Amino acid sequence: MFILPIEHNNASRKTPYVVWTLLLLNIAAMLAYAVLPYREVISQYGYHPSNPSALTALTSMFLHAGLWHLVGNLWFLWMFGDNVEELMGSLKFLAAYFVAGVAALGAHTLTTVRPELTLVGASGAVSGVVGMYFVLQPNARFDLHIVVWRWVVKTFAASAVVATGVWFVEQLLLAVASSATGLALTVAFWAHVGGFAAGVVTGIVFGKFAMPSGSDRIDITRRRFDN
Repeated sequence: MFILPIEHNNASRKTPYVVWTLLLLNIAAMLAYAVLPYREVISQYGYHPSNPSALTALTSMFLHAGLWHLVGNLWFLWMFGDNVEELMGSLKFLAAYFVAGVAALGAHTLTTVRPELTLVGASGAVSGVVGMYFVLQPNARFDLHIVVWRWVVKTFAASAVVATGVWFVEQLLLAVASSATGLALTVAFWAHVGGFAAGVVTGIVFGKFAMPSGSDRIDITRRRFDN
C-alpha cells in the first residue's frame, strides 16, 4: 500500500524552465543507457555512502534504476515543481533543488545499514520540492489516493498541506521501520525524509506563500501582497 497525492488544476502561469531542463536531463541520462554499459555507469556515477564524493552526489541525482523509477520521480517533479519554481524564481528553485538533494544523500548516508550499496535517483531532491510546496502552497487542492498494489481503493479530497503531510508521514514511518528491522530496502526512505525536511526549510527561508486562489501572493517575510 502507498499514498499518492494528485494535484488539482493548479498550473503555473509562467514557463518552468528549470523544471523542464531537469526533466530533459533525467530523460537524457536514461537514454544514455542504450549506448553505455548500465552497470559501469551506475558504479562510476552513482552515489556510494561508503565513499562519498561531490561529483557522484551530483551525478547520482540524474541516474535511475529503471523506467518506472524515472517516471515516478519526473511525475512528482512536474506536478509540484512548476508552482514552486514560479513562486521562488528559477535560480532560487534550482539552488533549493540541489540543496534538498544533498540533504537527502546525507540523511541516507547517516542511516543506511548497507553503505556499500550504490544510491541513484532524483527522489531525494524531488522530495525536497514536495517539502517546498508544503510550505508555499498549503491550501492548493489535492486528491489523496490510497493505492494497494495497482489499484486505488480510496480517494480523499484534501488541501496540499494535508496531502503532502500525509505522504511525508508515510515516508517517515517506512524509514523508521526499515531502520528498526535492519533491512536494506530498495527504496531509500530516509533520503525522502531528509529531502522533504530540507525542502521545508528552504521554502521557509525563501519566504513565499501562495494564497488559496493561486492568483494573489503574500510575501511572509515582508508582509505584503503581490498581484
